[in-house]
Amino acid sequence: MRTDLCAPNYLQEQGGAIKGEAVRVLANQQANRLSDDAVDTAGFNAVNVAVYVGGSGSATISVEGSYEQGGNYLALSDPNASESVSSSTSFDCIVGTRWVKVRLADYLGTASFTVIVTPYQSPGMSQVQITNTAAQNLAQYNGVAVSTSNPVDVRETVGAYTTLTETAPLVTTISIGAVLAANTARLYALLINDSDTDIYLGIGVNAVVNTGIRLNALGGSYEMSKREGNLTTAAIYAIVAAGSKTLLVNEGV
Repeated sequence: MRTDLCAPNYLQEQGGAIKGEAVRVLANQQANRLSDDAVDTAGFNAVNVAVYVGGSGSATISVEGSYEQGGNYLALSDPNASESVSSSTSFDCIVGTRWVKVRLADYLGTASFTVIVTPYQSPGMSQVQITNTAAQNLAQYNGVAVSTSNPVDVRETVGAYTTLTETAPLVTTISIGAVLAANTARLYALLINDSDTDIYLGIGVNAVVNTGIRLNALGGSYEMSKREGNLTTAAIYAIVAAGSKTLLVNEGV
């Protein structure tokens, strides 16, 4: 059996109607105006607005809200709360105020407009309106306009890389020459001790035994990325206490 969840006085498990009483706020209106009648939305978070158009013409139908029945009515924040109408239709919007009225504006032609508002309990959020203007993109992405030719590089946010380079430099008792050169394009790095002796790293400075970052023998490792919060683009140096040992170096850009 099919259940009509929008039937009047349908009760949810928590108790309370999911749909309120329909109110005709405008009847055969042929001029700009704000409705006299207000709809009580207490217990509801959305309204359905049914617009019936007779004749030829157009108008903008907008839902406005107020916390007092006789207070000032202002436009709702939901971008779906306003529609340009030239034929019979209906639309829904989220409300956050106790009372709502309907405003008819931009009236053209000779059509008559009848508007019926029905409050109800919406199970989800309103649609999100996404605009695409250079001014908004400029403000939203560090002063750089975003477009198809200049997309947002999400790799900068999470530290993901597209190219991985692998090397295996020898580490000796003297920290001469970086095992990983400085690289401003670096997004990721992983250094693994592939030897039987502890290796010590120096970030941006020569490495010193028993100082800095220690990589334990037989697989000790150090990983860097923006996601981990420890990414550096500086040169990395390494040293061991004795012998010549292999360090596995992976760098992502």
